[in-house]
Amino acid sequence: MSALFDDLGRLDLDAHVRRWSAPEAGRAEGAVSQWMAAAQQFAARVQEDPGGVPDARWPAIAQAWSALLAAAERATGAQHNEWLLRDLWLGAWLLQRLGPRADVPFLDAATVLDRALDAMPLNPREAAVLAPRWRELDRTQILALRMIRRLLAPVRPLAPLLAEHPRHDEYEACLCIRDRGRRRHEGAPCRRGRPQRRTRPLKARAARASSRPVRCGHPRPGGGRAACWSCRRHRGASPR
Repeated sequence: MSALFDDLGRLDLDAHVRRWSAPEAGRAEGAVSQWMAAAQQFAARVQEDPGGVPDARWPAIAQAWSALLAAAERATGAQHNEWLLRDLWLGAWLLQRLGPRADVPFLDAATVLDRALDAMPLNPREAAVLAPRWRELDRTQILALRMIRRLLAPVRPLAPLLAEHPRHDEYEACLCIRDRGRRRHEGAPCRRGRPQRRTRPLKARAARASSRPVRCGHPRPGGGRAACWSCRRHRGASPR
């Protein structure tokens, strides 16, 4: 079964479709890294030229892609919704470039939204109670709120296609929870009770440090070993 993961980078799109549509692919075993590599290579081939793929090919591509992700989840587990998130991101990416296709679930914005909402670890009411006091939560609850944000991320670019969706209100409620938690996080004080201080970008700090005068330690006229400023008097410039 390990031969399924050989030469993934050399396969074109049709070869990926044939490989992952085969019956033995559903019984394959492999490490998480192998399944991730397979999904990454398949998605890369789909994204090379989606506009050049004939409409008649999309059902087979969608079926092979779903079979690959289902086999990966069967062999390795959900991996914190890794396979679902890959599916949502690829579907959202294609929808933004090709638009929806009624006969291809792979290119249906409603399917992307339904799957994201069905995978939410908390309902909107529970999440609304927890989000404002995220600092008081345990690790499991924090991870659940983070998962809500991750599941909503691929759906947000599809908002114009979802205005008439029956679950649009549920999506808006989850989106408000996401934004509310982000605002509280950005404005929260630090552990010592003081406001967070914005730090300069690394390049700006390095440039400022390089232009700052440095005590070189050269002896001054008159004795002693006090430091002059950046050897200015040795270069003929007047010291500060």
